[in-house]
Amino acid sequence: MLSTRIFSIFLFILSAFLIYHGLDINPKFSYEPLGPKPFPIFSLSLIMVCCVLLLFFAEDTNVQWGDLGLWKKLIVLVASLFIFAEIFEYLGFIISSFLLMSVMSLLFGAKPVQGLVFAALSSVILYYVFDELLQITLPWGEIFETLDSNSNEVVSNENIVRETAGYALGFNENLDTNKANHESIKKEG
Repeated sequence: MLSTRIFSIFLFILSAFLIYHGLDINPKFSYEPLGPKPFPIFSLSLIMVCCVLLLFFAEDTNVQWGDLGLWKKLIVLVASLFIFAEIFEYLGFIISSFLLMSVMSLLFGAKPVQGLVFAALSSVILYYVFDELLQITLPWGEIFETLDSNSNEVVSNENIVRETAGYALGFNENLDTNKANHESIKKEG
C-alpha cells in the first residue's frame, strides 16, 4: 500500500512538471487550429487524476519489487526513450522508431530476427498512419538533407520528392521558369 502511494505521488509530481513545461510548446507553424499543445496536457491531466484516485482509493496489496534483471531492463528502456527523443529529428521518425522498437522488442524477449522485422514493419506502418491517415507531419530526418550544388542551399530530400511528384502530376507546370526566376532573384539580392 505504501509503495502504491509513493508511486502515485511521484507520478503526480512528474506529470505536473511535464504539464508546466508542456504549456511552453509553441510550434513555428501548425496545421491544426489547436496545435500540438493540448494532447500532452490532456494526457498528463488524466494521469494526474488517476494518481489521485490511486492515492486515495488503492486497495491494500502486497507489492513485490522486481529483481536486479528487471531493474536493468527498466534502466535500458528509459535510456533508450531518452536517446529516441534526442535522435528523433536528426534521424527522422522511421529510423529512430526502428531503433527504439528493436531495443524494446529485444528487451521483452523477442528473437532478434523477429524483433527487427517487427521494428521495420511497425515504423513504416506508423509513419504511414500518422502522415497519410492522420495528417500529422513527422520528421523525415535532417540526416537526409543534401547540398544543392547550384545554389549552395540545403534542400531536404522530402522537398525534392514532393517537387518532383508535383511536376509529374502537373502541379508545377513551369518548374524550369520557377528555377530561372529563383536564380535571377538570388543574383539581384
